[in-house]
Order: sequence, then C-alpha cells, then structure tokens
Amino acid sequence: GVAGVGIATTLAQLVSAILVMHELMHTDKEYKVYISKIRFSKPILSRIISIGIPAALQNSIVSFSNVIVQSYISKFGSAAVAGYSTTTKLDGFLQLPIQSFSMAITTFVGQNYGAQNYKRVRKGLYTTLLMCEVIIALGAFLIYTNGEFLVGLFSQDKDVIVAGVTMISVFAPGYIFLPLSHITAGALRGVGLSKVPMYSMILCFVILRQVYLFVATQFSSELITVFLGWPLTWIVNAALLMGYYHIYSKKLVRGDILTSF
Repeated sequence: GVAGVGIATTLAQLVSAILVMHELMHTDKEYKVYISKIRFSKPILSRIISIGIPAALQNSIVSFSNVIVQSYISKFGSAAVAGYSTTTKLDGFLQLPIQSFSMAITTFVGQNYGAQNYKRVRKGLYTTLLMCEVIIALGAFLIYTNGEFLVGLFSQDKDVIVAGVTMISVFAPGYIFLPLSHITAGALRGVGLSKVPMYSMILCFVILRQVYLFVATQFSSELITVFLGWPLTWIVNAALLMGYYHIYSKKLVRGDILTSF
C-alpha cells in the first residue's frame, strides 16, 4: 500500500546516500571526504545560504501556488482532477532533463565565473540551451502525438483521458519556453544572482498565474482556459529572465562583477 511505497522510497534514498558517502570516503581523488575534518566555514556557509535559500523559497512558494491552482481544476469534477494528476506525472518526467541541465549550468557557470572566463560562461549557456531545447522539443512532440495512449496507461476512463489530452495539447507547445527560463535561471545562480530567478518565478508562476486564473475563469468555464495559465506564465518568465540576462551579458563579458539584482 501507500506505507510500502513510502518505506521503499526512504530505503532507496538511504542506500543511495550510503553508497555515495562510501565512494567519497574511499576515493583517491581530490574530492575525498574526511569525516573527522568536516567543519563549518562561515564564508562558504554564507555563500551557500545566499544561493540556496532563494531557490528553496521559490520552489516552496511555487508548489504552494500549484495547490491553489488545483482548486480551479476541481471545479470541473473528479475526472478533470484525475486527468490533471495523471498528466503531471508525464510533465514531471519531461521536465527532468530541464532540471538536470539547470543544475549543470549552475556549476559550469560558477566555475568559469570564478576563473574569470566570462566568454565561456555565455558559450556554455547557449550550448546548454541548444541541447536542452532539442531534447525538450523531441519529448514534447512524442508526448503530444501519443497523449491518449500515455494517459490511458494510468486510467481507462474516457473523461480522464480527455482531460489529460487537453492538458497535454496546451502544455506541449509551451515546453520550448521552459529551457529558456530554467537554464537562464541556473546560469544566473552560477554568478551569484539567485534572487533574480526567485523574483521572476514567484512573479510569474504565483502572482501572475493566480491573477490570470481569477480573471480568465470569470469569462470562460472551459477547462482549457485553466490549463493555459501554465504556458502563458512560462512565456512571460522566459522573456523576463532572458531579457535580464541579455542586458547584463555584456557586463559579464567585460568582467564586471554582478552581485545584486
């Protein structure tokens, strides 16, 4: 049952953590971990918090906002909720590459920014964007063309499938904007500007999305109207972050230090 799934997940994470720590403690590489030497470094801790807290706060607020969004979907009945829940699983799977590339570009940019190799920062960003866009475009195409089959793997209810396919048809074209926002956000975090993507994503994915849903549902009672709230805010967020990066990219190449919003 549900308890078994929870226990299995916890055990899997525990085993993974043990294996990783074992490897780190017994490697001969420069990143070897010595348990006895683990200490807090105030400068490093402060830097980690300044980058990590905004990202964590952003994710928490956006997740809470999605709970509120579900209240709009629930008005269309249990089939709509089931279709939404089913399709979010496919959505989460498709967004995994975006999250992975975003974390990778944060590390890449951070290393090159620290080494003052500013031109490589831009080159790395554009290369990562291209790779991610190709993968996401292919994934979105496959999900779009096989939507009915994929949703049908989770439920055979026709109304659930219709709701899920509707969501996929709305989301699929908008997926191409997600790498633009998330990869750019990762790059900005790499240079220490973690508050910029936090402000942008909270503005778009929370405030703007809620305003859109409140206003749009006053004029339309269609489920597709609710689903449009996602790609529309993806587009705005991508435009804001890309615009911000474009404005400051020349300063980055010149070597100007970017430390504030």
